[in-house]
Amino acid sequence: MKKYFLLYFIIMISVLAGFLFYAGVLKTVKPYEIDNIAINEITREAALNWQDPSSLDRIDFAYRFVIIDNAGNVRYASDTDLPGSLPSAIRRGFLPIDVTENDNVIGKALIETLPITAMQQAQKRLKRSAIAALLLLCGINIVFLSALHRILVKPFLRLEKFAHKITTGMLDEPLPMDKHNVFGLFTQSFDIMRASLLEARRRQLQAERAKKELVASLSHDIKTPVTSIRIISELLQTVAADPAAADKLKIIEQKADQIDRLMNDLLHSALEELGELKVILIFQRTIDKHKKM
Repeated sequence: MKKYFLLYFIIMISVLAGFLFYAGVLKTVKPYEIDNIAINEITREAALNWQDPSSLDRIDFAYRFVIIDNAGNVRYASDTDLPGSLPSAIRRGFLPIDVTENDNVIGKALIETLPITAMQQAQKRLKRSAIAALLLLCGINIVFLSALHRILVKPFLRLEKFAHKITTGMLDEPLPMDKHNVFGLFTQSFDIMRASLLEARRRQLQAERAKKELVASLSHDIKTPVTSIRIISELLQTVAADPAAADKLKIIEQKADQIDRLMNDLLHSALEELGELKVILIFQRTIDKHKKM
């Protein structure tokens, strides 16, 4: 079980490394600090130059901005590519600040506190970190699935092939086992079953062969007294003066012939099953010779 704990430990370390990597990437995206003094300067100058917004061109501001009135009309834009309405400015991350004059809100200053380049860089870093985390997760899944296939699925497939061989009668091939596998004892039980079946089959074949040898031996032994009975009955028929006695001797001879034929059939069948019956095709050779003539 040590290697399984090691596998779990490696997976945990990989997941932890992925989180640490992601946290490290997030730390590299440094928060952009807003200059409150620069923002206050924009709103103050916008209020002072509300009647003549073009005079704001003479001032060098830290941020780009747009000044709109309460009706939503643009009164001043520090650059041409800036949004012209409050909703679009908010979507682009602009900071809306009220422009007040004598405690009255006369408009809004839409200030670009986060430059587009910084936003793009942060997005790229987050994308790269997300892709790296996804690749790490995919790698962990591949390692876990391959280990799962090797530890669980592969032994079961091996057992399936082994069971098919058992059903087809292939008992000579042992089941390969791994003592470190979690199913080691389970596979060992299957191999013990195979060995038991093989031994039972061997004993069955030995018993069947012994039975067939006994039948062949008895058939051969019975033929000798039957042959003697038949010969004696033939001799007695030649010297018998009584016709009735001769007929009885003839019946004895016929029964002896019948028993002899039955013993021959039984002996041939036993020898054939034992694989010791030799057949010589003399009759076929004779036919071939007649054909050639």
